[in-house]
Amino acid sequence: MTFIYREDALVTFAFYIAGFGVSALATLRNYVFAGDVHQGAQLLTWKEDKQSLVLVSRHLRTTSAFACDFLLHEGTLHLVLAEAGPAGSRPTLRLLNYSRQAEESRRGTILLPRASFHVGAPITRLQRVAVGGAGAGGTGAGGARRQAVLWAAADGSIGFVVPLGETAFRRLGFLATKMVGGLRHDGALHPRAWRALGTSATSARELKNMLDGGLIGRFLELGADEQRRLAMQIGSTPAKVAEALTELARGLP
Repeated sequence: MTFIYREDALVTFAFYIAGFGVSALATLRNYVFAGDVHQGAQLLTWKEDKQSLVLVSRHLRTTSAFACDFLLHEGTLHLVLAEAGPAGSRPTLRLLNYSRQAEESRRGTILLPRASFHVGAPITRLQRVAVGGAGAGGTGAGGARRQAVLWAAADGSIGFVVPLGETAFRRLGFLATKMVGGLRHDGALHPRAWRALGTSATSARELKNMLDGGLIGRFLELGADEQRRLAMQIGSTPAKVAEALTELARGLP
């Protein structure tokens, strides 16, 4: 339901039947990102001429949405969804994109999954925040304020989804690959297998498009010799890698 404030009262203005029951909402200008308790994510837009909410695109997977929000990066709009899928699935943080040009989107009617990340506990809250770093004054391309999404989970943990430029993403992605195979891990557990657990990702790329900050952050805790060995394997230096990690975290609360 949409309401308008008129004469000291909220008056019903428009409505949209979203599915079983809306469990999460986020708005940006005239767009509404809705998460349903059983039918996943839907992207709506407000049509001023029709005075109504209209469905633009939806995610085909049937999931339970816990929270959702928008994320802007270098002129591209991303949709962040915290969900739990059908039986056997795990709490997942998913990144979706809206595109009318991509063939698999069926002229924009389907939201495209770009990244999936198992978080271990249900996420109860997503909040878009402005952060510093990525340039003077914390601005990105075109002077736009850099954004991130803060998440909070039911077990008390918190974290951030922070967008990266292509160069930094490639460098840190190569680093993550070398750290997975080149370091000892607690309980001999595979970090990438853990982050892929129960996500029902549709492709290997979907699992690689979101880096594990907890894993790559361990680089700063390693000794000088180990840092040098890992940096050489990706054609970089410990100083450049440390600078990229520091820039990534700069400005976060």
